[in-house]
Amino acid sequence: VFYGSDQNIFSRIIECSKKYNFDHIVRLTGDNPFIYTKGLINLIKKYSKKNYDYGFMTNVPDGLKSEIFNLASLKFCKKNAIDQNSSEYLTYFFLRKIFKICKYQDKSKNILNQKVSFTIDYKKQLYELKKIIKYNKGDILIDKKDLVKGAIKLNFKKKIKKRKFIKLKCDRYNIKLKTDPVGLRFIRLSDFGII
Repeated sequence: VFYGSDQNIFSRIIECSKKYNFDHIVRLTGDNPFIYTKGLINLIKKYSKKNYDYGFMTNVPDGLKSEIFNLASLKFCKKNAIDQNSSEYLTYFFLRKIFKICKYQDKSKNILNQKVSFTIDYKKQLYELKKIIKYNKGDILIDKKDLVKGAIKLNFKKKIKKRKFIKLKCDRYNIKLKTDPVGLRFIRLSDFGII
Protein backbone atom coordinates (compact mmCIF):
# COMPACT_ATOMS: atom_id res chain seq x y z
CA VAL A 1 0.00 0.00 0.00
CA PHE A 2 1.29 3.44 -0.90
CA TYR A 3 -0.37 6.78 -0.15
CA GLY A 4 0.41 9.92 -2.12
CA SER A 5 -1.16 13.01 -3.62
CA ASP A 6 -4.82 12.56 -4.47
CA GLN A 7 -4.62 15.38 -7.04
CA ASN A 8 -1.25 14.84 -8.71
CA ILE A 9 -1.19 11.29 -10.09
CA PHE A 10 2.24 11.91 -11.65
CA SER A 11 3.78 12.57 -8.22
CA ARG A 12 1.98 9.69 -6.54
CA ILE A 13 3.16 7.09 -9.05
CA ILE A 14 6.70 8.50 -9.26
CA GLU A 15 7.07 8.49 -5.44
CA CYS A 16 5.71 4.93 -5.26
CA SER A 17 8.14 3.86 -8.01
CA LYS A 18 11.06 5.36 -6.07
CA LYS A 19 10.04 3.59 -2.87
CA TYR A 20 9.73 0.18 -4.56
CA ASN A 21 12.35 0.70 -7.28
CA PHE A 22 10.01 0.23 -10.27
CA ASP A 23 10.98 1.16 -13.83
CA HIS A 24 7.62 0.22 -15.39
CA ILE A 25 4.12 0.61 -14.03
CA VAL A 26 0.95 -1.34 -14.79
CA ARG A 27 -2.08 0.85 -14.15
CA LEU A 28 -5.36 -0.67 -12.97
CA THR A 29 -7.76 2.03 -11.83
CA GLY A 30 -10.16 1.81 -8.89
CA ASP A 31 -13.24 2.52 -11.02
CA ASN A 32 -12.49 -0.68 -12.98
CA PRO A 33 -12.62 -3.42 -10.32
CA PHE A 34 -12.42 -6.41 -12.69
CA ILE A 35 -9.04 -7.51 -14.01
CA TYR A 36 -8.76 -9.17 -17.40
CA THR A 37 -5.60 -11.11 -16.50
CA LYS A 38 -5.10 -12.93 -19.81
CA GLY A 39 -5.20 -9.63 -21.72
CA LEU A 40 -2.91 -7.96 -19.17
CA ILE A 41 -0.34 -10.77 -19.45
CA ASN A 42 -0.41 -10.50 -23.26
CA LEU A 43 -0.02 -6.72 -23.08
CA ILE A 44 2.99 -7.06 -20.75
CA LYS A 45 4.60 -9.68 -23.03
CA LYS A 46 4.20 -7.48 -26.10
CA TYR A 47 5.32 -4.34 -24.25
CA SER A 48 8.41 -6.13 -22.90
CA LYS A 49 9.69 -7.12 -26.36
CA LYS A 50 10.64 -3.56 -27.35
CA ASN A 51 11.58 -0.36 -25.62
CA TYR A 52 8.05 1.09 -25.44
CA ASP A 53 7.00 4.19 -23.50
CA TYR A 54 3.33 3.27 -23.16
CA GLY A 55 1.08 0.27 -23.79
CA PHE A 56 -2.70 -0.13 -23.88
CA MET A 57 -5.44 -2.62 -24.84
CA THR A 58 -8.12 -2.48 -27.53
CA ASN A 59 -11.07 -4.74 -28.40
CA VAL A 60 -11.78 -5.19 -24.70
CA PRO A 61 -14.94 -3.99 -22.92
CA ASP A 62 -14.65 -0.69 -21.06
CA GLY A 63 -13.59 -1.34 -17.49
CA LEU A 64 -11.36 -4.33 -18.33
CA LYS A 65 -8.59 -2.38 -20.04
CA SER A 66 -5.17 -2.06 -18.43
CA GLU A 67 -2.21 0.07 -19.43
CA ILE A 68 1.52 0.08 -18.83
CA PHE A 69 4.14 2.82 -19.07
CA ASN A 70 7.78 3.36 -18.23
CA LEU A 71 8.92 5.65 -15.45
CA ALA A 72 11.13 7.82 -17.67
CA SER A 73 8.14 8.73 -19.88
CA LEU A 74 6.00 9.45 -16.83
CA LYS A 75 8.69 11.78 -15.48
CA PHE A 76 8.82 13.52 -18.87
CA CYS A 77 5.05 14.08 -18.72
CA LYS A 78 5.26 15.40 -15.15
CA LYS A 79 8.09 17.78 -16.02
CA ASN A 80 6.33 19.10 -19.14
CA ALA A 81 2.67 19.08 -18.06
CA ILE A 82 1.19 22.55 -17.92
CA ASP A 83 -1.33 21.42 -15.27
CA GLN A 84 0.01 18.72 -12.91
CA ASN A 85 -3.43 18.19 -11.38
CA SER A 86 -4.88 17.14 -14.74
CA SER A 87 -2.92 13.91 -14.43
CA GLU A 88 -6.20 12.20 -13.56
CA TYR A 89 -6.28 11.93 -17.36
CA LEU A 90 -2.91 10.18 -17.36
CA THR A 91 -3.67 8.08 -20.44
CA TYR A 92 -4.21 11.18 -22.58
CA PHE A 93 -0.76 12.54 -21.78
CA PHE A 94 0.73 9.43 -23.42
CA LEU A 95 -1.40 9.42 -26.57
CA ARG A 96 1.05 11.58 -28.51
CA LYS A 97 3.30 10.80 -31.42
CA ILE A 98 6.39 11.63 -29.32
CA PHE A 99 5.92 8.36 -27.41
CA LYS A 100 6.61 4.85 -28.65
CA ILE A 101 3.24 3.17 -28.16
CA CYS A 102 2.47 -0.54 -27.84
CA LYS A 103 -1.09 -1.53 -28.73
CA TYR A 104 -2.33 -4.97 -27.70
CA GLN A 105 -5.47 -5.86 -29.64
CA ASP A 106 -7.43 -8.68 -28.07
CA LYS A 107 -8.22 -11.30 -30.70
CA SER A 108 -11.80 -11.87 -29.60
CA LYS A 109 -14.36 -11.12 -32.32
CA ASN A 110 -17.21 -10.85 -29.84
CA ILE A 111 -19.40 -7.87 -30.71
CA LEU A 112 -20.36 -7.68 -27.02
CA ASN A 113 -16.95 -6.13 -26.35
CA GLN A 114 -18.46 -2.87 -27.63
CA LYS A 115 -21.82 -3.21 -25.86
CA VAL A 116 -20.87 -4.02 -22.28
CA SER A 117 -19.07 -1.78 -19.81
CA PHE A 118 -17.60 -2.81 -16.46
CA THR A 119 -16.50 0.60 -15.29
CA ILE A 120 -18.03 2.43 -12.31
CA ASP A 121 -18.84 6.09 -12.89
CA TYR A 122 -22.25 6.14 -11.20
CA LYS A 123 -23.88 4.52 -8.15
CA LYS A 124 -26.19 2.47 -10.40
CA GLN A 125 -23.17 0.86 -12.08
CA LEU A 126 -21.75 -0.07 -8.66
CA TYR A 127 -24.95 -1.98 -7.83
CA GLU A 128 -24.93 -3.70 -11.22
CA LEU A 129 -21.30 -4.76 -10.84
CA LYS A 130 -22.03 -6.12 -7.36
CA LYS A 131 -24.61 -8.43 -9.01
CA ILE A 132 -21.95 -9.67 -11.43
CA ILE A 133 -19.47 -10.29 -8.59
CA LYS A 134 -22.14 -12.25 -6.71
CA TYR A 135 -22.98 -14.18 -9.91
CA ASN A 136 -19.26 -15.06 -10.24
CA LYS A 137 -19.00 -16.13 -6.59
CA GLY A 138 -16.95 -13.10 -5.54
CA ASP A 139 -14.18 -13.59 -8.10
CA ILE A 140 -12.91 -10.44 -9.84
CA LEU A 141 -10.08 -12.32 -11.61
CA ILE A 142 -12.37 -13.86 -14.17
CA ASP A 143 -12.19 -14.87 -17.80
CA LYS A 144 -13.50 -12.05 -20.00
CA LYS A 145 -15.85 -14.36 -21.91
CA ASP A 146 -17.51 -15.58 -18.68
CA LEU A 147 -17.76 -12.03 -17.36
CA VAL A 148 -19.46 -10.78 -20.52
CA LYS A 149 -21.81 -13.81 -20.52
CA GLY A 150 -22.74 -13.12 -16.89
CA ALA A 151 -23.35 -9.45 -17.62
CA ILE A 152 -25.64 -10.28 -20.53
CA LYS A 153 -27.50 -12.87 -18.47
CA LEU A 154 -28.06 -10.22 -15.82
CA ASN A 155 -29.14 -7.79 -18.56
CA PHE A 156 -26.28 -5.39 -17.83
CA LYS A 157 -25.70 -3.63 -21.15
CA LYS A 158 -24.38 -0.21 -21.99
CA LYS A 159 -24.51 0.70 -25.66
CA ILE A 160 -21.46 2.63 -26.72
CA LYS A 161 -21.79 4.81 -29.80
CA LYS A 162 -18.87 4.60 -32.18
CA ARG A 163 -16.65 7.52 -31.24
CA LYS A 164 -14.18 9.51 -33.28
CA PHE A 165 -13.04 11.68 -30.37
CA ILE A 166 -12.69 11.41 -26.62
CA LYS A 167 -13.84 14.61 -24.94
CA LEU A 168 -12.55 15.58 -21.52
CA LYS A 169 -15.20 15.59 -18.80
CA CYS A 170 -14.92 19.30 -18.14
CA ASP A 171 -13.01 22.38 -19.25
CA ARG A 172 -10.91 22.72 -16.10
CA TYR A 173 -8.58 19.90 -17.17
CA ASN A 174 -5.57 20.73 -19.31
CA ILE A 175 -3.57 17.89 -20.83
CA LYS A 176 -1.17 20.14 -22.74
CA LEU A 177 2.58 19.65 -22.52
CA LYS A 178 5.08 22.52 -22.70
CA THR A 179 6.67 20.64 -25.61
CA ASP A 180 3.25 20.39 -27.30
CA PRO A 181 1.61 23.82 -26.86
CA VAL A 182 -1.42 22.96 -28.99
CA GLY A 183 -2.15 19.99 -26.74
CA LEU A 184 -4.94 17.50 -27.16
CA ARG A 185 -8.27 19.10 -26.35
CA PHE A 186 -9.83 16.26 -28.32
CA ILE A 187 -8.01 13.01 -29.00
CA ARG A 188 -8.45 11.56 -32.46
CA LEU A 189 -8.83 7.86 -31.67
CA SER A 190 -8.10 6.80 -35.22
CA ASP A 191 -4.54 8.17 -34.85
CA PHE A 192 -3.90 5.36 -32.39
CA GLY A 193 -5.74 2.59 -34.22
CA ILE A 194 -8.50 2.44 -31.63
CA ILE A 195 -11.24 2.78 -34.24
